[in-house]
Amino acid sequence: MDLVRCIPALVLLFLGNVIPNVASVRMWDRATVVCDTNGKKHVVEENSDRVVNLDANCQSGEIAWRLSTTYVYLRFRKPSAFKVCFSSNAIPSLEKYSVYKMSSGSPVYSGSPNQDGDICVMSSGFNLDIALEALDTFYVLTAKFKVNCV
Repeated sequence: MDLVRCIPALVLLFLGNVIPNVASVRMWDRATVVCDTNGKKHVVEENSDRVVNLDANCQSGEIAWRLSTTYVYLRFRKPSAFKVCFSSNAIPSLEKYSVYKMSSGSPVYSGSPNQDGDICVMSSGFNLDIALEALDTFYVLTAKFKVNCV
């Protein structure tokens, strides 16, 4: 009986703490990048402008972006030429996202990992700017990447 009397209070407590934190769509509409540096994973950046700068130490990682905005921009910087390969865990032939190399501010289509297999993009010198675009609306979309020096 005591539990039945406590339920309304618990619901109000839950709603009072949760609704202010999720009412702002901007809080959920963001990109998160986890980077693997020498076997140690860490969150590189989580922001809502969806532009993520990855330093020279990042060897691989995973990107997650959520809700209404359908893209994320990645800026890779290395001390020598390199390539970045993107993959996806989605069912083969079920396209989830496309990879674009940003060249002089214009996107150049590189492929979709689910349709074309792993997509690898070469740097132009020491820099590589990539745009990942979701091909549908997903609650959470993830992409994996690996950086290889050439």
